[in-house]
Amino acid sequence: MITRGKAGVFKPKVYARHSTEYNPGSTEPKNVTEALMNADWREAMEEEFKALVKNKTWKLVPPSPSYNIVGNKWVFKVKHNSDGPVIKPSTPRIILTFAVSKGWNIRQVDINNAFLNGELEEYDKLKTTLVSWKFKQSRADTSLFYFKNETHIIFALIYVDDIVITGNDKELLQRFIDELNKKFVLKDMGQLHHFLGIEMCWHESSIHLTQPRYIAELLKKFELQNVKPFPTPVITNKTISKTDGEAMQDPSIYRSAVGLQYLSHTRPDITFTVNKLSQFLQSPTSTHWQALKRVLRYLKGTMNQGLWIQNNDNLTLNGYSDAHWASCPDDRRSTIGYCIYLGDNLIAWSSKKQHVVARSSTGSEYRALASAASEIAWIQSRVSCLNKTH
Repeated sequence: MITRGKAGVFKPKVYARHSTEYNPGSTEPKNVTEALMNADWREAMEEEFKALVKNKTWKLVPPSPSYNIVGNKWVFKVKHNSDGPVIKPSTPRIILTFAVSKGWNIRQVDINNAFLNGELEEYDKLKTTLVSWKFKQSRADTSLFYFKNETHIIFALIYVDDIVITGNDKELLQRFIDELNKKFVLKDMGQLHHFLGIEMCWHESSIHLTQPRYIAELLKKFELQNVKPFPTPVITNKTISKTDGEAMQDPSIYRSAVGLQYLSHTRPDITFTVNKLSQFLQSPTSTHWQALKRVLRYLKGTMNQGLWIQNNDNLTLNGYSDAHWASCPDDRRSTIGYCIYLGDNLIAWSSKKQHVVARSSTGSEYRALASAASEIAWIQSRVSCLNKTH
């Protein structure tokens, strides 16, 4: 077989760029005029303005020559993964596992952005309110608050203006939401369906966590919507080195794909590959770019795959660890990984390169075990707290 390379036929490398064409309703408007063209954005603007007025964000006063008048503008953003206080990735999975296994109702509320704009210490205000209602803040994860007495339990998982609420009494949850709405401007989203950019699909006594919309946006960003999918995310018979390929003319294209790391929250199958590709952010090459596109093409064919949270009668912790000794061809450091289950549900996993060179495979295995044990110890502190509540 004569390939194009052997025949001297070469195609210039063309790197995909993000399209900037505006499509009302599907992208972010650049100004108020574009936003007002879409009913959804108009509704969002009205709700935001009402919340600002209700929270008394400003006070109208007559202008004065001695004042410097500061202008303002509308900023339109589609919220996917909000910036703010960090939630440990395993925390929502632990809470969901307990809630699903106990048959608890899981609700979601959204605090309007005026809560963030109108209070300088917004998080402290919410924390103070919850503490005054006899909630306790978790020491292991400060985003988690819980209330308990002899008969009732409530958990509130807070991420910026999104709050997931669950507990063993449906009526008590509703009363809690009503009281919270008196303090802040809330939007009751009903049953949990979308959190941290992750879609929650309910199937009887289980939840399927997926991110198909985020995958579709990545494919569109790099103009790979119509490519043929790959069956695997990485070539298994070759280890990528930092010296492979030619330096990219515009490394920012490669670095902009760092959003793949966010997909690892529901896709443990790409964790190893994404971690490996993240090691080349400083000086990516054409080979690294091809490897990254392979991951995207793999995701193209597996968009609806994700993580299952199922009902479990026996919520015991089990962990597994492994190491690939001296696997990096550049510095001979080892790659370690672990996965941890609560019952039958996978709640934590990791794949990363060790910080030091292990002199033996045994040393790398022990370091992998230590990493897994550290994560299990943290999860155990969380699980023990939950176990004490029922």
